[in-house]
Amino acid sequence: MQINARQEANSGRHPRSRCDADNPGAHGGGDVDTAADFIKAGSFCLGVGSAIVSKKAVADGGYGLITEYTRRLVDVIREARSTCE
Repeated sequence: MQINARQEANSGRHPRSRCDADNPGAHGGGDVDTAADFIKAGSFCLGVGSAIVSKKAVADGGYGLITEYTRRLVDVIREARSTCE
């Protein structure tokens, strides 16, 4: 059975329970909707390449959209980390 980040973050049974700095991990597949859950579950970094740089935005020259999305993602991560301190 696969456990997603939200289930992992809210589960007291999982070895990387909420904000567990003693058992960090790195995960791919992060985006604005999942980043906080991954951080709260103990991830210290996220792979977000395809979430930030969409092929359509690059093809359309929408670099402002990429910048805005990246800023939102950084804000979400900062907020999640501040709850773990």
